[in-house]
Amino acid sequence: LLIAGVIPGILSAVIMCVGILTLAYLGIGFDKSQAVVESEVMSDNENQQTKGGFAGVIKLVILFAIVIGGIYSGIFTATEAAAIGASAALVMLVLQALSDRVKIIPILFSALRDSASVTSMVLRSWLVQAFFHSLLSQPAFQVSLQFGC
Repeated sequence: LLIAGVIPGILSAVIMCVGILTLAYLGIGFDKSQAVVESEVMSDNENQQTKGGFAGVIKLVILFAIVIGGIYSGIFTATEAAAIGASAALVMLVLQALSDRVKIIPILFSALRDSASVTSMVLRSWLVQAFFHSLLSQPAFQVSLQFGC
């Protein structure tokens, strides 16, 4: 049952990547006043960014192993895996904030804001899909599609 979601998941990921690349290419959602010149970033913080990027990948792999490994091994169900994954991500966030000696509250608010943003995007796409599904299921629309009227 779980394997049936792999192809739609990969397809969704590809479609989201194309959408993100299109928005980035068009500059939608990009604040040019906060842009940093590439030479400034690479000259000062190149080593730090590489280390931070690699640590982010490691955390993602650990989180993936916990969730998917727990589901496939039968330790917990998909719903429990979602809760455990969210808890593990929260623990990783708190540990990183403590190791960097930064305040945790602004980081948590930022994470919650990003979470709400993603949730609203998913709900909006669901509403658009529901609208088109209801439009296509109208008998008058189906007749016009069949007979070209």
